[in-house]
Amino acid sequence: RDIKYSLLRKVGAKAAYDRTRRKWFIYLTCLINNVEVGHVKAEIEKPKPYVNKKGHNVKPPSYVNSPGVWSKFKGLLFYDYAVNLMHERDLKTMVLVEGPRDALRLLSYNIPCVCILGTHSWTAQKSEVLEFAGVERLVLLLDGDEAGEQGTTHILDQSQGAFKFKVVKLWTYKI
Repeated sequence: RDIKYSLLRKVGAKAAYDRTRRKWFIYLTCLINNVEVGHVKAEIEKPKPYVNKKGHNVKPPSYVNSPGVWSKFKGLLFYDYAVNLMHERDLKTMVLVEGPRDALRLLSYNIPCVCILGTHSWTAQKSEVLEFAGVERLVLLLDGDEAGEQGTTHILDQSQGAFKFKVVKLWTYKI
């Protein structure tokens, strides 16, 4: 879905088959210092909404995290790739976004970026992982909705003093 295959290969993505659902998906490995801490299954095509047995409209997710608490504590998708990119360009800045697709778009322009896997998943452990990599400045580029605004406030509150920040307030832009 508009992400080049060559970039997916560079970030370590793999095609995988789910026998239960009889469907192909993209397996996005979350590597922290070359250790897999979890993964995200990405739908190849945007799932279509449907009506369930109870008559409720259901909008299936495009991305599903592997089970466990890894996403809360070490869930910085594309971390290794982004840190390497940051060091290659002799930068100390990392961009934080909510979702995998957002991160892949910025990475396609060689902008060091990690996906935090949702606005409420920011913890001190994630902050420490970034500090250890030499990140000094974070650019917060969360979605322009209420969750993005609340997530930005949460990250700023949890990371006081750890980084310099640039906040892009997408929720202030009128479309």
